[in-house]
Amino acid sequence: MGKLIIIEGLDGCGKSTQTALLEKYLDDKSISFKKIKLPDYDSPSSTLVNMYLGGEFGSNANDVNAYAASAFYAVDRFASFKLKWKKEYDNGELILADRYATSNLIYQMEKI
Repeated sequence: MGKLIIIEGLDGCGKSTQTALLEKYLDDKSISFKKIKLPDYDSPSSTLVNMYLGGEFGSNANDVNAYAASAFYAVDRFASFKLKWKKEYDNGELILADRYATSNLIYQMEKI
């Protein structure tokens, strides 16, 4: 089983900057890893996330309840894992993630 390093935080807090710094460090130390970024906006699995963020389900944040919105992100994480990095994780590789689940939890909690 691999290890998962997750850089979490809200929009604009420096996640991508910190992830890039850690990526450089791992490269400099010749530590093998796979980088992922969630949501995976380029994947069909993020279609509902994109629709939600684009306001297609309503312009008010409460037009989609917290449980439904969280499910959109969960499906994207599941598909990303199964299709893009499960093999590496199962083979013991290090996975570096720019977001995972906590950010979504924080954003949806304010609705409850």
